[in-house]
Amino acid sequence: MTEEKIAFYLNDRAVSVSVPPAARVLDLIRNRFALFGTKEGCREGECGSCTVLLGRPEAFRISYRAVPSCLLAAAELDGNHLVTIEGLGAATGGLPHPQRSTPFQVAFVEEGAVQCGFCTPGLLMALTGYLLSGREVSVEGALDSIDGNICRCTGYVSIKRAVASVIDGLAPTGRVPNIEKLVEGGFLPPYFRDIPEKLHTLPREASQRLRPSREGGDQTLLAGGTDLLIQAGEALQEKGVLLLSRLGLPEAVGETTDGISIPASLSIEELRVNPIVNRFYPGLEEKLLLFASTILRNRATVGGNLVNASPIGDLSVLFTAFGAELILGPTDDGALEERRVKIEEFFLGYKRVDLKAGEILKSIEIPKPKEGHRWGFARVAKRERLDIPACSAGFALEFEAPSVRSARIAFGGVSPVPLLASSASAALEGTPLRWETVRDVAEIAQSEIRPIDDLRGSAAYRRVLTTRLLYALFLEVFPEHLDYAEIASEIGGTE
Repeated sequence: MTEEKIAFYLNDRAVSVSVPPAARVLDLIRNRFALFGTKEGCREGECGSCTVLLGRPEAFRISYRAVPSCLLAAAELDGNHLVTIEGLGAATGGLPHPQRSTPFQVAFVEEGAVQCGFCTPGLLMALTGYLLSGREVSVEGALDSIDGNICRCTGYVSIKRAVASVIDGLAPTGRVPNIEKLVEGGFLPPYFRDIPEKLHTLPREASQRLRPSREGGDQTLLAGGTDLLIQAGEALQEKGVLLLSRLGLPEAVGETTDGISIPASLSIEELRVNPIVNRFYPGLEEKLLLFASTILRNRATVGGNLVNASPIGDLSVLFTAFGAELILGPTDDGALEERRVKIEEFFLGYKRVDLKAGEILKSIEIPKPKEGHRWGFARVAKRERLDIPACSAGFALEFEAPSVRSARIAFGGVSPVPLLASSASAALEGTPLRWETVRDVAEIAQSEIRPIDDLRGSAAYRRVLTTRLLYALFLEVFPEHLDYAEIASEIGGTE
C-alpha cells in the first residue's frame, strides 16, 4: 500500500502522518486521531454527518469550505487546515465548554434542535462553513448551506428555528467580513487568528512528491473525488494518486475576447457563485442549486463532472447547449500539445471521452452571449434537488423577434452521451418562434434521442419528458411569445 507523509493543522495543532494519499479523511479522523464527533453515515457524501471544514491558503487569507470527510482524500490535507466539531470548542481542541459554545450550538439546544445528536456535528460544521464563506448573510442562504445534512429524528422545524434565531441577529450586518469578527462573535475559537501564519511553517515535502511523475505510471488523477472515491476508494489506496490541484492549472475564471475561461479544477460551488459567469449567464447561480448539495458542490469539480462522461451530467448538458470548447493538454512537459475540442465531439460513447494517454482536461471555454441571447435548463428527478435526474434539457438561442437566429438544444439521459440535438436545433434556426415551431422541433428531437429503460425511468417515460421539458423551457424563457393556455389545451387534447 502506497503511503505518503503529509503535514497539516488539525484544529489547533500541527500534525504529520504517513497515510495512503487516497485514504478517506473520515477514517483518519476517527481511527488515527480518535475524534469521534465526526460521524460515519453513508460514506457517499449524501447524509452530511461527517462534514468538516477544510481551510486552504489563498492569497492573503485562508479559504474555508464545508466538505464531507468521507469523500476527501488524505492528500488534500497537506499544507492545509482541517477543522472538526471538536475544533469549534476551546483552543485545546477539546469538546465545547458550556460557556464557550458557539451561538449555533446554544441555539440548537434552546430550540430543541438536538435529539439523538448524530447529525448535529455535521449541521454545525456546515453552518460555520457558511459564515466563513464571506457571502451575504440570510436565513435562506444558511438553510441552503445545510441542504446536504439529513436529520432522522429531531425534525427540521426546530433546526430551522435555531438557524433563523442566529442568522436574524447577523443579517443586519450584511456580510460577515473576516475571521476576526467571527472570533469576536463566538463562532470560532481564538486560535483561528493564528492559522494563516502557522500554515507557512509546515513542511511541504508531500506537496512536492504529490506531483506528476514520468515514472509514476500507476498514478490515478483525482479531482474532487465525489464519484471516484465512491466507485474505487479502497483500490486507490493500493497505488498513487495525482491531485488535479497539484498540477499548477489556472485557478480563477477569466475572460477572453469571445469567451469565459473556466479552470477544470474549479469547484461547482465556485462556478455557481462566480461573478463573471453570472454576469454573462444570469440565472446560473440558481440553476446550479439543483446540482447536488452544498457540501458536495464544494468538492465536485467542473472538469470531473465532464470527464466522468455521464449521459445525465448537468454541466455536460448545459455546456453542450452553450457551445463550450474544451482545452486539453499534457500533465507534464511531454510531447503532447495542447488542443481544443468541441464539447459534443469530446464524448465518444457511454463513459468514454476523447482523452489521450498523459492528457487531461485543463479548462473549459464557454462563449460570451451575443445580443438577443437566451438560455434555459430544466431537469426531472424524483426529488427536485440532490438527485440524479431521469432526463434533462437545455438550450441556448440567439433571438431577434420574431425569429430565432441560431440555436443549440441539448438533452441528458436520452442517449449514451450528453446529446446535441443537431436536427432539432437546425429546424429552429431562421423560423418564427410560435407554438407550431416548438411542437415541430419537439417532434424532430424524438427522432434523435435513444432512451433506454433503467431504474430512473422507462424509455417511453423519457420520451414524454423530452417533449415536456422543451415545452416548459420555451414557456419559461419566452413567456411573451408563447401562450401557455394554447399549449396546455393541445397537450390535454392529445393525451
